[in-house]
Amino acid sequence: MKTIRPLLVILSFYISHSCASQQTMPERDKELAAMYDHFQANRDKDARVRDSVLARFKAELKKTLKKENSKAYPFKALSGKVKIAASRNGKLRIFSWQPYPDGCYHIYHAIYQYDNNGRMETGELASIPGNDHTADLSYTGISEITDNNFLLLGYGTRCGGEDFYTLRNLIFNDGNAKDCRECFAGKDALVFIKPRAVRSVPGYDPETQTISYPEYGKNEETGFYAPTGKTITLQYDKNTSAFIAKDN
Repeated sequence: MKTIRPLLVILSFYISHSCASQQTMPERDKELAAMYDHFQANRDKDARVRDSVLARFKAELKKTLKKENSKAYPFKALSGKVKIAASRNGKLRIFSWQPYPDGCYHIYHAIYQYDNNGRMETGELASIPGNDHTADLSYTGISEITDNNFLLLGYGTRCGGEDFYTLRNLIFNDGNAKDCRECFAGKDALVFIKPRAVRSVPGYDPETQTISYPEYGKNEETGFYAPTGKTITLQYDKNTSAFIAKDN
């Protein structure tokens, strides 16, 4: 019996792997959605089960997104649970989700899918070292700067009644993703922090390649952010491949 049990586990894995490879995209979509629901049903229970299900979901999602026929598939079942942002040219999609919705500091996971001349590349979007506001983002928008150069808009929250939007410039070279460093007026990312009650989002105009947003400053006495009355504008400079501040 001791010998049979490991063999059954191995056989079960190969059967599962074989079935997954033969599934249609609608079937994979439903299975991924069910897997996500299974994670949510167990997230407040056994931590080992929860973490195992989450790791399997991420692995299966990446494996699915590597398939060529997944590129234009809308993932209708999964999109009700996971935010899917896509570029207009169809080359880049980001799948982001919030596994633990409780509390004031929301954690997000994000996986990208990039079309590298017909070969689908996937990976997890990590934070930029030293920049806390590039971690735990729900990606809501993608704009193309050039064919393989993208402006990402992500949303995040922190405790204290404030939330923020982060813009990061992701460049793909031979399918590998890399953040453009010092590309936002000398900074690695543009972070727009505001009171949570204020509905304001940084805007990007693809025609003029400009970013604009109202400036908020932190009141040292109250600790809260308030509008300064200024509008910040950054213009993309093709010579330096960076966004530079414009005089308003």
